[in-house]
Amino acid sequence: MSINQLRNRWGVEIDASEDLKTIQQHLLSDQLVVVRNSTFANYTKFSDFVHNIGYMLGECCGRSVDETGVNTSPIVQVANPNQNDVPSGGFSYMGKGSGYWHQDGGDEHAGLHYYTALYAHNVPPVGGDTMFTNLKLAWNDLSDTYKNLLRNLNCVSISRPLRMWTQQAMQDCGPEFNLLMSKKEIVKCPLVAIDTLGEETLMFSPRSVFRFEGMYEEESTPILDFLTNHCTRPEYTFRHQWQPNDLILWLNQTHLHYGVYDYTHTDRRLWQVKFHLTEQDLEVL
Repeated sequence: MSINQLRNRWGVEIDASEDLKTIQQHLLSDQLVVVRNSTFANYTKFSDFVHNIGYMLGECCGRSVDETGVNTSPIVQVANPNQNDVPSGGFSYMGKGSGYWHQDGGDEHAGLHYYTALYAHNVPPVGGDTMFTNLKLAWNDLSDTYKNLLRNLNCVSISRPLRMWTQQAMQDCGPEFNLLMSKKEIVKCPLVAIDTLGEETLMFSPRSVFRFEGMYEEESTPILDFLTNHCTRPEYTFRHQWQPNDLILWLNQTHLHYGVYDYTHTDRRLWQVKFHLTEQDLEVL
């Protein structure tokens, strides 16, 4: 497979036979890479592959489990096994599916140039797509006057583990889960940030940002609603239809994503881990 452009202005598709340096280079320049035909027999193989690309961070928000349901880290199993048309994984406390456009990870990583790797361990034959939107493209198309307004804003978020644990983990760790879900931690970060290429980009997660520093929620909501609607326009989005053994790598800082819950009676399991490229990696590339 040759290296194919996914959208006119961002993202590429690469075959797993390409060397790691090529994948790293495109991840840095294009910021979203779909790797086809990746085959990982277990968590260890997946972890080793990602470790060869960059430095792995701690687990994403949620409970990490291995194939047998035993707690582990840093890989997260994003599981939406369907039982009687009700997902037992995902964001079932919110209803179904992923619920909202969002960025991965807790706010302890806000502002860092970290990436997500998401591997299709088991996907439905139809449905269960993941949508992505490019925040930097959306930023570039705003007026200069509006950009000047946004540069002065800091996001205030509610930080809590939104991803539902597995049913087994909830049974084993119910009190701990309830404690974490009730925790609200205020976190501040700039709405406009600098990405790995030294360029400005919007950086916010609509699922957790509820106002701007120094502003009431009622004053912030119109801006947040406009930005969410603007950033998720079709011009800035890419919808990935999963195939078995697909691997997607992307820079969280410049992307939002959305797991589409439009499948039933099918087990959907994705393996997820966060990582970043070290300064040495960036210098080499």
